[in-house]
Amino acid sequence: MSARVDLDDLDNARNYSPVRAYGNAKLDLVLFTRELHDRYHEQGLSAVAFHPGGVASNFAQTSRSPVGTLFRTPVPRLLFQSPQKAARQLLRFVTPTPEECVVSGAYYENGKPRTLKAPPIGPQLWEATTALLDLNKR
Repeated sequence: MSARVDLDDLDNARNYSPVRAYGNAKLDLVLFTRELHDRYHEQGLSAVAFHPGGVASNFAQTSRSPVGTLFRTPVPRLLFQSPQKAARQLLRFVTPTPEECVVSGAYYENGKPRTLKAPPIGPQLWEATTALLDLNKR
């Protein structure tokens, strides 16, 4: 899945496809998390983004895409982890043990920080997002 940030089309109104929108949102989330860290970590806020892996959930159940077709079969339940197991990964970031070192601003995949090749556009994404949400006037 290829993802890209289009600061002029964050809501994917042009050339919409569910798979593209999903990939773009995931990339935006990682970049937004980094920017959140850069802006507020010195004030005590920590933020991470993570990918839990495949989860046997209701994801894409109503999608007409090939992904939706796959998720309406028994395959995800056979191959993917339970939502409970995926949630335990999230808890690691909320309540880390003393042995665990959680890196604020990082993107985690398979329990480890990963480098994601992405453009350094966190500040622009932040501004475009707050404008889209009409938060600049508050």
